[in-house]
Amino acid sequence: MRTHRLPPTDFSSQLDHLLRKKSYLHTWHTYQPDHTHHLLGTIKFSVYFVPPSPPAHKPTRTWGS
Repeated sequence: MRTHRLPPTDFSSQLDHLLRKKSYLHTWHTYQPDHTHHLLGTIKFSVYFVPPSPPAHKPTRTWGS
């Protein structure tokens, strides 16, 4: 008997997408009444989900050389 199942990767990515969507909607509904708070919520959301980008310029300084 064959069962139709999604591959683990597809299920994982779908679940991840749903969680992101749910969290975003939760943030939106929570901060919608106050524009300032909504902005803070959006920033918090993007900081939470977007991986930090490496700094554009790293000082190449060697100590004690």
